[in-house]
Amino acid sequence: MTLCERLIGKPLGIGRIFGIHGYGWLFQLLILIAFILIVYWVLKGNKTKETAMDIVKKRYAKGEITDKEFLKLKKEIQ
Repeated sequence: MTLCERLIGKPLGIGRIFGIHGYGWLFQLLILIAFILIVYWVLKGNKTKETAMDIVKKRYAKGEITDKEFLKLKKEIQ
Protein backbone atom coordinates (compact mmCIF):
# COMPACT_ATOMS: atom_id res chain seq x y z
CA MET A 1 0.00 0.00 0.00
CA THR A 2 1.39 3.38 -0.98
CA LEU A 3 1.44 6.53 1.13
CA CYS A 4 -1.37 8.09 -0.95
CA GLU A 5 -3.53 5.03 -0.46
CA ARG A 6 -2.96 5.18 3.28
CA LEU A 7 -3.75 8.92 3.53
CA ILE A 8 -6.64 9.16 1.10
CA GLY A 9 -7.90 5.63 1.03
CA LYS A 10 -7.79 5.38 -2.77
CA PRO A 11 -4.90 5.30 -5.21
CA LEU A 12 -4.09 8.75 -6.57
CA GLY A 13 -3.34 7.94 -10.19
CA ILE A 14 -3.16 10.08 -13.30
CA GLY A 15 -6.84 9.42 -13.99
CA ARG A 16 -7.93 10.96 -10.71
CA ILE A 17 -5.83 14.04 -11.29
CA PHE A 18 -6.45 14.73 -14.99
CA GLY A 19 -10.06 14.07 -15.70
CA ILE A 20 -11.47 10.60 -15.29
CA HIS A 21 -12.83 11.49 -11.84
CA GLY A 22 -14.02 14.73 -10.32
CA TYR A 23 -13.22 18.13 -11.78
CA GLY A 24 -10.21 17.21 -13.88
CA TRP A 25 -12.02 18.48 -16.97
CA LEU A 26 -11.92 21.96 -15.45
CA PHE A 27 -8.16 21.71 -15.00
CA GLN A 28 -7.78 20.61 -18.63
CA LEU A 29 -9.98 23.48 -19.80
CA LEU A 30 -7.88 26.00 -17.88
CA ILE A 31 -4.69 24.61 -19.44
CA LEU A 32 -6.25 24.82 -22.91
CA ILE A 33 -7.36 28.43 -22.37
CA ALA A 34 -3.90 29.37 -21.07
CA PHE A 35 -2.28 27.76 -24.12
CA ILE A 36 -4.58 29.61 -26.53
CA LEU A 37 -3.92 32.94 -24.77
CA ILE A 38 -0.16 32.41 -24.90
CA VAL A 39 -0.27 31.58 -28.62
CA TYR A 40 -2.45 34.66 -29.28
CA TRP A 41 -0.09 36.89 -27.26
CA VAL A 42 2.98 35.60 -29.13
CA LEU A 43 1.40 36.00 -32.57
CA LYS A 44 0.05 39.46 -31.76
CA GLY A 45 3.46 40.63 -30.54
CA ASN A 46 5.15 39.72 -33.83
CA LYS A 47 3.53 42.54 -35.78
CA THR A 48 5.91 45.23 -36.93
CA LYS A 49 5.49 48.59 -35.29
CA GLU A 50 4.97 51.80 -37.23
CA THR A 51 7.98 54.04 -37.38
CA ALA A 52 7.77 57.81 -37.04
CA MET A 53 8.45 58.16 -40.75
CA ASP A 54 5.53 55.86 -41.59
CA ILE A 55 3.22 58.08 -39.55
CA VAL A 56 4.50 61.24 -41.24
CA LYS A 57 4.01 59.66 -44.67
CA LYS A 58 0.44 58.68 -43.82
CA ARG A 59 -0.36 62.17 -42.55
CA TYR A 60 1.11 63.65 -45.73
CA ALA A 61 -0.90 61.25 -47.90
CA LYS A 62 -4.11 62.19 -46.06
CA GLY A 63 -3.37 65.88 -46.56
CA GLU A 64 -3.04 66.61 -42.85
CA ILE A 65 0.36 68.27 -43.34
CA THR A 66 1.78 70.46 -46.12
CA ASP A 67 4.82 69.80 -48.30
CA LYS A 68 6.95 72.10 -46.14
CA GLU A 69 5.84 70.40 -42.92
CA PHE A 70 6.51 66.99 -44.45
CA LEU A 71 10.03 67.91 -45.53
CA LYS A 72 10.73 69.52 -42.13
CA LEU A 73 9.51 66.45 -40.23
CA LYS A 74 11.38 64.12 -42.56
CA LYS A 75 14.61 66.04 -41.97
CA GLU A 76 14.08 66.02 -38.18
CA ILE A 77 13.38 62.29 -38.08
CA GLN A 78 16.38 61.29 -40.15
